[in-house]
Amino acid sequence: MMITQSTYPPGFRFSPSDYELVSHYLTNFLVNPEKDLDPSLSHLIKKYDIYTLESWNLPLKSGSHLKANETYFFTQRRQVSKSNKGILPKRMVEVEGDDNNPNKIRGGFWRSLIARKPIYDKKTRAIVGFLNTLYFNRKVAKKRRKDEVEKTHWLMDEYEINVPNFQEWVLCRIKFIGKPNYDVPYGHYKVVPEQDNRVVSDQPTHDNNVKL
Repeated sequence: MMITQSTYPPGFRFSPSDYELVSHYLTNFLVNPEKDLDPSLSHLIKKYDIYTLESWNLPLKSGSHLKANETYFFTQRRQVSKSNKGILPKRMVEVEGDDNNPNKIRGGFWRSLIARKPIYDKKTRAIVGFLNTLYFNRKVAKKRRKDEVEKTHWLMDEYEINVPNFQEWVLCRIKFIGKPNYDVPYGHYKVVPEQDNRVVSDQPTHDNNVKL
């Protein structure tokens, strides 16, 4: 029987480990990334270009089989350039103003704040992939030479397999880590630094075009 969203057993929660996300879900997906997802998997992980919308406008999933405020995506990355140095992915989210206000400031970028974490095979201790954690920064004003941005409560865990060349397709877990408030769009919250216990890295942003 095909498992669908309505036929998950009582108490089922999709909560795979980092190793399972890389070694099973992402590895199997990369065999043929252009193929449509199996229906039993599409209820758990969506295939979508997350760099076309701000984090709070993405098609987020919900259901008793998923943890609150988080959604999994297979997404396609693009290189900063095609040169030998173009091994870094673009992190910009370019969005035009809406129909009611074409000049509205929209878009932003995902920025990595901690060093990339290796994911190990528990038996062989070989590195099977990497985890990169990023926060979404939204544009709030247009300056003469650079955009003014604001860090939000939207976080992305990005998984990739251990390969030497640029990896186009990755698996992402996007989640909202702020407190719900219905007075303003929750994507616009700033992250309070004192509540962010993640280690900040001195690694530069992954998008060479972003300047803060």
